[in-house]
Amino acid sequence: MVKKFSKHTPEQIVRKLDKARELRESGSTTAQILTELGISEATLNRWQATYGAMSRSEAKELQRLRDENTHLKRLLGQAELEKAAWKELAGGKLLGPARRHDAVWHLVELGYSQRLACKVVGLSRSAYRRARDRDHGPDKYAGLRQWMHEFAKDHRRWGHRRVWVKALGLGYGVCRETFRRLWREEGLRVLPRKKRKRVDGSGWVDVPAGQYPGDVWALDFQFDSTWHGKTIKICNIIDEYTREHLAFAVDKKLDAGSVIELLDLASLAHGGRPRVIRMDNGPEFIAQALKDWAAEDETIQAFIPPGEPWHNGFVESFHNRMRDELLEDNSIEDLDHARTLVAQWSHRYNTFHPHSSLGYLSPREYAEQWKQENTVNA
Repeated sequence: MVKKFSKHTPEQIVRKLDKARELRESGSTTAQILTELGISEATLNRWQATYGAMSRSEAKELQRLRDENTHLKRLLGQAELEKAAWKELAGGKLLGPARRHDAVWHLVELGYSQRLACKVVGLSRSAYRRARDRDHGPDKYAGLRQWMHEFAKDHRRWGHRRVWVKALGLGYGVCRETFRRLWREEGLRVLPRKKRKRVDGSGWVDVPAGQYPGDVWALDFQFDSTWHGKTIKICNIIDEYTREHLAFAVDKKLDAGSVIELLDLASLAHGGRPRVIRMDNGPEFIAQALKDWAAEDETIQAFIPPGEPWHNGFVESFHNRMRDELLEDNSIEDLDHARTLVAQWSHRYNTFHPHSSLGYLSPREYAEQWKQENTVNA
């Protein structure tokens, strides 16, 4: 029977060479040295040629470097193997347990070990085995899965929690976590809302500022609250040419009907309807009722672009002034109090407030001046 020799480390070799040197110095023959060390003469000669001039510390360092090199080679080989496995999967994200199970199965079929395949995919081996055993047997949740799809078609905005409650009511006795897992495995989710293109009136009409009184009226809403927190809504109408505050309405709620009533009131008080009404795309302004009102006398509805209030700059400037001089300076008790305050301030604004753009005349004075000049010219 041939004796099987174990592989020596560099440190062990240097130790045996030191012992051979000691035996030779003590008078032992080569044969005795070989017998004592348990090696052949060829091995002794090879060791002396390679390690004869090396100390034990140097041999130990050599062994450490060899071990480290072997470890790095093993890591490199493992990395290359994992890289090759990823190429087999053609890259991409493995979202969801079902896709991960399929990826592991694919790698195992190609000859990769189950351990490596699970590591590459990021799936525990126990989870893979459970899924594999479950796939080989009948699916006890087949009926529930089918019901999920049918229910999701009619309830596209429902999440798995609410659907699970309905499933319990129908006798599907599963816990929420199991239901959530099945819901995800079937690729079901809350579908995004359908985007509806909001009706924005007739679109942006680029109408220049008013050229004479009654040419262009600007409308907009302003909000404030009473001292105890109840919201009030104010609708204002101004003449873009004279800057005159023509009419206002104050209430808790104002709809398209309220706007039409206010426009009729302003039309009666100021000699008829305007050629153009400028406003934003609020629901009160784009309502069909207001379109019908404008169509009666061919009044143009000039809608400003959404989110660009500066296109209705005259009424925005008016609101800033009302906020600064009236709303921020008074504590409003109720709607009647608000109506009284706005009416008083509106009178002061129209008759007393000077505008630099009007030659420092008040809106009422500027309107009277225009009327006199055009009466003389006529």
